[in-house]
Amino acid sequence: MMKADWEEGINFERLRKERLAKAREALAASDADALFCFRLENVRYLTSYRSHGFPMMFWGLASVVLINDQKMPPLLYTMDVDHCRPECPG
Repeated sequence: MMKADWEEGINFERLRKERLAKAREALAASDADALFCFRLENVRYLTSYRSHGFPMMFWGLASVVLINDQKMPPLLYTMDVDHCRPECPG
């Protein structure tokens, strides 16, 4: 992506933090203790994980657990760890 010094553009770090904060707020407002996500769109929303098969959706390629605890990060489970480790920002 092209960046310019005269405009902020997309602040991806802020985007990731805001997405996670929204999910945490929704989880805290519910009676649930944890949120389990199995669709890659939802996994990507919470973790910015992108499989090398994206946008094709494969069940079981990745899942995430968000526990109702503000200190604990989302737990990402994937069979694509060799791709995930160097690519995932979080």
